Amino acid sequence: MSSLKDKKILIVICGGISAYKSLEFIRALRKNKAEIKTIITKSAKEFVTPLSITSLSQGKVYEDLFNPENEAEMDHISLSRWADLIVVVPATANTLSKLSNGTCDDLASTVILASNKKIFLVPAMNVRMWEHPSNQKNLNNLKEYGYKVIGPEIGDMACGEYGSGKMTEPSEIFKYVENYFKQLRRNNNLKALVTAGPTREYLDPVRYITNKSSGKQGYELAKSFRDKGFDTTLISGKTNLNPVEGIKYIEIETADEMLKETLNNLPVDVAVFSAAVADYKAKNYSKEKIKKSDQENTFDSLKSSEKILPPGSTEETIAAIATPPGPGGIGIIRISGPLALHILQKLFLHRHKTSAPVYESHRLYYGSIVASEGSVPIDEVLAVFMRAPHTYTREDVVEIQCHGSYLVLQEILSLILTHGARLAQPGEFTKRAFLNGRLDLTQAEAVLELIEARTDEGRSVA
Repeated sequence: MSSLKDKKILIVICGGISAYKSLEFIRALRKNKAEIKTIITKSAKEFVTPLSITSLSQGKVYEDLFNPENEAEMDHISLSRWADLIVVVPATANTLSKLSNGTCDDLASTVILASNKKIFLVPAMNVRMWEHPSNQKNLNNLKEYGYKVIGPEIGDMACGEYGSGKMTEPSEIFKYVENYFKQLRRNNNLKALVTAGPTREYLDPVRYITNKSSGKQGYELAKSFRDKGFDTTLISGKTNLNPVEGIKYIEIETADEMLKETLNNLPVDVAVFSAAVADYKAKNYSKEKIKKSDQENTFDSLKSSEKILPPGSTEETIAAIATPPGPGGIGIIRISGPLALHILQKLFLHRHKTSAPVYESHRLYYGSIVASEGSVPIDEVLAVFMRAPHTYTREDVVEIQCHGSYLVLQEILSLILTHGARLAQPGEFTKRAFLNGRLDLTQAEAVLELIEARTDEGRSVA
């Protein structure tokens, strides 16, 4: 069954020479039984007609923001709520500028600005217009706002010039849309948990210790999981942000409350712990306000607060064969946890460490491993050590790559397990993928794509 069957797609056609290609895109959507409505701008009618669009889409075409018949139903709101997805094809430089600056001077821009749905933009324009700094600034703004940009391609222009700005072919746009709905359907049964914001540890009824946190990172991640189709739970300390629509929201104050709610909402498929948990709390909470005369001893009576992680999640080092040997004969073993570097150093009989890091927190090791006493050394073993915190984990991670059969990898894994690691359970690396650092929406999308890409390949995320 097509992933587009009965999906409601709102197409916005803007005034560019590529507008005629939108008809082919509409034809492909209808062939896969999508339900279509279309908005056409005044300029677009110079290139395609409402009649041709209606004939192909079998749906209504909307043109005028001030049409009394349509606006009786408040089309600029109802259309944006009706759609499962909005695709702007082609998206002209003028349209990108309007959306970037919040200008609403026609039905198309008003509907898009009023929308709470995913929006795909398919730019098409002259190469000089595409490369102009103001256009690139608008494009960057739109990406930060959460718009998905498809293309453009490099090629011959209708004006005779060559370069970036050519609209992506309708067949490729269709693949993007199809994959979007496939992804949502695949993730429907997956659960995600995100913690965000600060915790407060009260010393008395009016004073508390906290970590400064806006909560924005966690909220953006939660939105991204929701948009990818995950059943998402957001556990947050007190922030100035509003609860996110479509997400189970739990507000807490203390680290103990966050730990309790986290454990109550496990298991999940993906957990991201981005909350700024207070490092200390009072050993003895005072039910009354502490007097100034007693404040000298207040900070002598603090203790560490609870970690908001599943029990044992970062206390143990785990290891597993991440990728079995493929056609090229290369397999990968992953180690994650506090003993990762210690185990790596124990493994190598002869190793050569690079004088400079691969990245700021990465080191490269190359040499031989003796898997068991009396065995032949396994040569040309490459290992990358990644010091936490780095891109996608709070833990030290080692990835070991070597040529050989599955039995060779098992020999190395067995040796690793003798040095203090335990065998990872299926999916355990994924559940320990705790994010660190400051993420905006674009970065959050990149992290999710990393998780999904590795899951699709049958791999776990460390």
